[in-house]
This record gives sequence, C-alpha cells and structure tokens, in this order.
Amino acid sequence: MVLVEEERFAATLKVALGEFEKAARAVSDARLPGAAAFKLYDTYGLPLDLIEDFASDRGLAVDREGFERELEAQRERAARRAGSAPSAAPSPT
Repeated sequence: MVLVEEERFAATLKVALGEFEKAARAVSDARLPGAAAFKLYDTYGLPLDLIEDFASDRGLAVDREGFERELEAQRERAARRAGSAPSAAPSPT
C-alpha cells in the first residue's frame, strides 16, 4: 500500500513540476504570480515553501500576497458552498 502511495505521489509531483516549469517560463518580471503558485498548491498539493524553493532555484520570487488572495478567495467559495461563514483555518505559509 505504501508503495502505491509513493508511486502516485511521484506521478503527481512529475506533473506538478511540469506545470511549474510552464508557469516559470511565462514569467516576465522574475516573480511567479500568486495565481500560478496557488494553482500548484491547490491542484497538485505542493506546499508554498516547496514552490518558493523551486522558484528560488530559478532566480524567481513568488507573489505571496497574490497567493494569499487566491487562498482567501478559495476559502470564501468553499464557505459559500458549505453555507457557512469563512473559516479561520491556518494559512499554509
């Protein structure tokens, strides 16, 4: 069972790294947009600190404020779908 999970994680990470590379190539101001970082976090489960490490290795910064805006917007959407007020869940940063 553990081997299956490791294989799934490796496959997901491979796709996530490909998506990161696409986003990094599209950067024009040495700053990965918050929306791109959030997509990597939300869709592929990459922690923000890992995204920042990948970005730093390529001489890029991550728009943390933009990431936080996207994260908050996602929380609000989820709260509306659940019919409750936005949660005060801890930030991943």
